[in-house]
Amino acid sequence: MKGLKLLKWLSLGIAIWAITLAWPEINLILTLPVMAGLVLALTTIILAYGLGYYHSRMDQSKTPCRDQGKPKHSSRPSRPVPPLSMA
Repeated sequence: MKGLKLLKWLSLGIAIWAITLAWPEINLILTLPVMAGLVLALTTIILAYGLGYYHSRMDQSKTPCRDQGKPKHSSRPSRPVPPLSMA
């Protein structure tokens, strides 16, 4: 899995590099302050998503299940459907 993560980052870097070849003015836009702001914004978004996911998992594990002692029954029967008559 680490190799796949590294491959994603590498492909992102190659994509950004390829954009600079096709559109040279992008180098004027991607200055240090702009890149620092983008990194900060993406880090904030990733942390917010991770904390939200973590807290939602915590809330689900604390919620008591009302049907703990009861067997779970499906609303759809699993027995085969009887064939239709061809009359």
